[in-house]
Amino acid sequence: MSMGARTRPTDPDLGFRPMTEADLPVVEGWLRAEHTQPWWSYALDWEEIAQAARGQVPVEQWILQIDGTDAGYFQCYDVGHDDEYRTACATVGVLPGSAGIDYLIGEPSLIGGGIGTRAIATFVRDIVFGRGEWPAVSAGPDPANGASIRVLEKNGFRVAGDIETSWGIERLMLLTRSEWARSQRGSGATTSPGAGTAVGSD
Repeated sequence: MSMGARTRPTDPDLGFRPMTEADLPVVEGWLRAEHTQPWWSYALDWEEIAQAARGQVPVEQWILQIDGTDAGYFQCYDVGHDDEYRTACATVGVLPGSAGIDYLIGEPSLIGGGIGTRAIATFVRDIVFGRGEWPAVSAGPDPANGASIRVLEKNGFRVAGDIETSWGIERLMLLTRSEWARSQRGSGATTSPGAGTAVGSD
């Protein structure tokens, strides 16, 4: 997948652009923000985010934009890229070759109001399934993060099971490509790969 591609927003005010190393200071600020601290660990997460931005870790990174303004951070990776994580995911039936995603809304004023639900829906459709060959996508919120779990459920994710790694305990939520495609047909939305995306240069 070309990380030089830019997505056209599904809604007029919401879209994603590839993250670059120049975005690291902003993302670091979001990671340190009070509202993200319960769910992200700066000590554990920042080093890998920085390494990925420098091409040292196989993680795709995207910046959520609202009305053209940077508003959040999303990442996508093969759950098998890390030995410990691959082993833990396999215990609940999430196998290597599946996508894993993580996300945060960086601006506190955007929390609530459906932004997170729409952002995940767009990311899954336009980035994960629209531009990749992933058979399934998973996310692993903290079991205590009820808001994140509800947002994932609204997007069709179901609980695969709880796992524990050196990053902590995660409630692994899973959505297969076939489940997603059925939900899109039921809603009348297009399921064509790349729907809502435009390929171009920055």
